[in-house]
Amino acid sequence: MLFRSEGAVLLVSHDRAFLRAVANRVVELRDGGLVSYPDGYDAYLERKAQEASRQEEMEAEAAREAAEEVAGSGIPVFLASHPTPTPAASYAVVARGTSGAIVITASHNPYIWNGVKFKAAYGGSASPAIMKKVEAELTRVVHSGARAHRAKNSTIEKVDLVTPYLENLKSKVQMDRIRSSGLKFVADPMYGAADRKST
Repeated sequence: MLFRSEGAVLLVSHDRAFLRAVANRVVELRDGGLVSYPDGYDAYLERKAQEASRQEEMEAEAAREAAEEVAGSGIPVFLASHPTPTPAASYAVVARGTSGAIVITASHNPYIWNGVKFKAAYGGSASPAIMKKVEAELTRVVHSGARAHRAKNSTIEKVDLVTPYLENLKSKVQMDRIRSSGLKFVADPMYGAADRKST
């Protein structure tokens, strides 16, 4: 019946096999509008993978630039070697005894909502009082036109922040009891770094 229809058929489904069989265009609701992907579901997945790859490159560049600015102020930097969930960055702050962390993230939202978070020395989101100081300093730098210079030869060291975080989680969670419980779980990374193959 669907294949004999001369009109358009709009369908919403989570059944990927069904979408592969019948859809010749995928329309995605994004940023308050519609984005149309012609040529079916597999072509849509390929285009989305290409977009994600480009976005990952942009995120890595933003992270490098942030690291260079901080290092240019004479502060040693640990730069995540690959996309890293925010909790892993928060854990690293405490485990490594750093002063804080800059996290470029869209949280649970699609990448188009990327922004900057600052984690304080205690690993959690910086308090309003800390953020007021950060904002005041950023305003001063922007208005003065001053930029950091790498006069102090600060270091930028690429590190894996995910493995130590996962090892710490394993030490706190009784995985054997979970496995033997007979329960089934579903995890949805909601666009996050936990969904990246590199993690």
